[in-house]
Amino acid sequence: MTTEPNPGGGPVCQFGAYEFDGSSLELRKSGRKIKLAPQPARVLGLLVSQPGEFVSRDEMRRQLWGGQTFVDFEPNLNYCLTCIRRVLGDNPRRPRYIETLPRRGYRFIGEIVPALTPAERSLAVLPFENLNHDPELEFLADSMADALITHLGKAPSLRVISRQSVLYLKNSRDSMAEIARRLRVGTVVEGSVLRVAGRLRVTVQLIGVSPERHLWAESYDRCFDDLLELQNQVASDVAARIHATIAPMKQEKRPSPLVRPEAHLAYLKGQYHTETQTPQGAWKGLEYHRQAIAIDPGYAAPLAGMAQAYVTLGWWGFMPYAEAYPMAREAALKALAIDESLSRAHQSLHFIYWVGDWKLEEAEREGRRAVELSPNDSQAHWNLAMFLAVVRKRAAEALAEARLAVDLDPLSRYINTQAAWVPLHLGRYDLASQQARQALELFPDALHAWNVLGQCELARHRFPEALAFFQKAATISQDPITLSYVGHTYARLGDRAEAEKVLDALLSKAQDHYVIPRSLLWIYIGLGDFDRAFDLIEERFERRDGFLWWLRSVPWFDPLRSDPRFSALVQRMGFPAG
Repeated sequence: MTTEPNPGGGPVCQFGAYEFDGSSLELRKSGRKIKLAPQPARVLGLLVSQPGEFVSRDEMRRQLWGGQTFVDFEPNLNYCLTCIRRVLGDNPRRPRYIETLPRRGYRFIGEIVPALTPAERSLAVLPFENLNHDPELEFLADSMADALITHLGKAPSLRVISRQSVLYLKNSRDSMAEIARRLRVGTVVEGSVLRVAGRLRVTVQLIGVSPERHLWAESYDRCFDDLLELQNQVASDVAARIHATIAPMKQEKRPSPLVRPEAHLAYLKGQYHTETQTPQGAWKGLEYHRQAIAIDPGYAAPLAGMAQAYVTLGWWGFMPYAEAYPMAREAALKALAIDESLSRAHQSLHFIYWVGDWKLEEAEREGRRAVELSPNDSQAHWNLAMFLAVVRKRAAEALAEARLAVDLDPLSRYINTQAAWVPLHLGRYDLASQQARQALELFPDALHAWNVLGQCELARHRFPEALAFFQKAATISQDPITLSYVGHTYARLGDRAEAEKVLDALLSKAQDHYVIPRSLLWIYIGLGDFDRAFDLIEERFERRDGFLWWLRSVPWFDPLRSDPRFSALVQRMGFPAG
C-alpha cells in the first residue's frame, strides 16, 4: 500500500524574491511561476512550514514518502534538494535558504514573511511629500509618484490606481484606512522627496492597510543628476517587494544614464503641466517638452508628451486640428521609433489614426497595444472604450473598458466625467446620466458631466431640462463648443432669437480667433438650416474632420437623420458593421 505524500496545505509565504503556496505547491519568483516537480515542491513545503527548525531526513521520509520501504529514499531526497537549490539559486556551501546538517537533515534559514493577499495587491501610490515646501520643486515629488505608477502599472498581477485619483487626495488629512477605503485598495506606497544642494533624498514605504502594517521601507540618497535612474530603482524595488510581474521592463529600453539630466528635468516639468489636461497646461507642457528634445533629441519620453499635448489642443479646438494632429502623429512615431514600449505614444497614435487619418484597423491595433503595455492606465482603457462604443458598437466590451477605467481611477475628475460619454454614444442614456451624476458628486464643476446630462435630455426631447444643464455648463466655460450646445437647444425650443444671438457671437469671434467648426454646425442644425449644415459637413468631410465619427451616436445629429443626405453620408464614412 502506498501513502499519498502530504503537500502541507500551508499558507502562502514569501522569502526573498520568491513566493510559495503550500496548498497548490506553486513557486513564483517576482510573480512568475517557476517549474518545480511535485515531490521537490513537497520537500520545500515541509521545510518552509518549519522555518529555522531542524528537520531530520527520517522525518522527511515519514512525512513525504510514508511507509514506502521499496522507494530508494536517499537518492530521491538528494535529487529533490538539488532541484530546489537550482531553482532558488542556492549554493549548499554558502546557503541563503536551505542549510545542510551533514548526515542528519536540513533547516530552512531564509527569512519568511506572510505573502500579500489579493486585496493587498491593489495598490495606490500616494502623492510624495515635498519636504522643501517650495512650489517650484513640487513637480519633483509628483514626478516620483508618477514614475512609480507608470512602472507598477505595467504589472498585470496588480491593480494600480491611476495618478489623477491620488492627486485628488493630495494634502488630505484623512486616515490611511479612509484613504484606502476611498481608493478601494489594500496597499499604499507613500514617500517624500528632499533636494539639498546637488543631492536628492527620497524615502519610500509600503504599507498594508487592513490591518495597518509596514511591509517595507527604504531611503535613497543620490546625486540630483541621477534622478532618472533613481526613479527606476525605486520602482524596481517596490515591484520586487510586492512580487509583481513587470514583464515589459525586461524588454523596454529603460532610461539610460546617457539621457542628459537637464533634458529629463525639462520633461518632468512638461508632464507636470500636460497632465493637468487643460489647454493652458498643454501649451506649457509643449514648451518644456520642446526644451527637453532640444537638449536631447534622442529622448523618447518628451516626444510622447508632445503628442499627448497636441491631441488635447486639437480635439478641443484650442489649436486647428489640421495643424495639431500631424504634429501629434510625427511626435508619437518618433517616440516609438526610439522606444516602442511607450504606452502614451501608442494612445496618441490610436487617436490620430482614428479621428485624424480615419484608419480604423490601425487605430484599434494601437489602442489595444497601449492597454497591453500599460494594463493599469485608465486613459488607455477609456480611449479603447470610446472607439469600441462609437465605431464598433460593441456595447458589452466598451462598457467593460469604461468600468475598468473608473475602477483604476475612482477619484479622477477626467475619467469619471469621460466615462459617461461611453454609454451616451451607445444610447444608454440612463447609464450615462448615472455616471455623470456620480462625477458631479465628486466634482460639481465638472464641465462635461453637465454636458452629458444635457445631451441625455436632448435625446429624450426634454428640451427645457437640457437647456438648464447646458446653461449650467456655460457658467463654467464660455468655450465655443459649450456655447453652441446652448444655442442648439434654444433653437430646438423654438427660441430662434436667442439661438441666433449665440451664432452671431461665434461668427464674430471667428473673424479674429479660431472657432472650431462643429460649434457652428450644432446651431445650424438646431435652427433647421439643413442646407448650410450639410454644406459645412461636406467641407469637414473633405478635410477628414474626426467629429464626423460621432454621426451615429450623438443627439446633435437627430434632426438630420430623416434627410437622405444623412444616410448617404453615413455610408460614405465607411462605418464598419457591428
